[in-house]
Amino acid sequence: MAGLTLLDVAIAMVFLYLLLSLIASAANELLAALLQARAKLLEKGIARMLDSVDAQTKLYDHPLLRNLHGQDELRLLKLRRKELPSYIPARNFALALMDTIQPGSGAKNALIAPTEQLGQATAASLLEALEVQPALVPEKVRRALLCLVNAAGGDAARARQNIEDWYNSTMDRVSGAYKRRTQFAIFGIGLIITMAVNADSVAIARRLASNKTLASAVADSASAYVTAQNAVPPDAAATGSALKFFDWAYKNGGKMAAELDYVPLPDALIQQVRATWKAQIQGVTL
Repeated sequence: MAGLTLLDVAIAMVFLYLLLSLIASAANELLAALLQARAKLLEKGIARMLDSVDAQTKLYDHPLLRNLHGQDELRLLKLRRKELPSYIPARNFALALMDTIQPGSGAKNALIAPTEQLGQATAASLLEALEVQPALVPEKVRRALLCLVNAAGGDAARARQNIEDWYNSTMDRVSGAYKRRTQFAIFGIGLIITMAVNADSVAIARRLASNKTLASAVADSASAYVTAQNAVPPDAAATGSALKFFDWAYKNGGKMAAELDYVPLPDALIQQVRATWKAQIQGVTL
């Protein structure tokens, strides 16, 4: 039975640190929402893309983007703040930018399906504004827009699609920066939580190893958590990775148990567990 205890301790340790990681992720999401981290990073990304804070502010005032943000009331802190958009659809951005450059006609024909014969749904008004009024936007942005519109052959819908692609490529970099920042934030929050709850791995492992009832109870909770995902998991990749870890433990645990003079799990029990996974957890393959 020592092999079962060792396995229960391993499962319990993984489950406890999974709970701590979930707490750290939830705390990070709460802080990000309060500080509008996503929205502020998006705002900086668009300002850098347009090479001007003024151009970004003017764009945010466009009706197509203005409805994406509003006033947010923090009742607990008794504060009111302007809530910035944390996400802007590429189409809204492209149409708003085209209309900001040439109000009323800059986005003309932009939603008409691209034509086979260029010139039937042209972006002439936008192109003229960029060529005749160079002060409308910063020079670097004007050159980029001229390149995108000319690359579309003057077709308004293709020009809009090119602007959307430009925006999406910028958002890819913004998303990457946010993910890196989030990783550092979760790491820091995890350290704080670990010290706050005194999550000493050695002490916890010793306590679980000396208290078979406690180890079994925590392991049962972990099993219940996994089997509760009886539908297609919301994150099949993460669930599959977790099950692969347990599958690896079952495959290699017997040899390790024998080397430590423990009794390995019976093959029949391991096959029963795998059959339970197959029956109750859908959408995941090992």
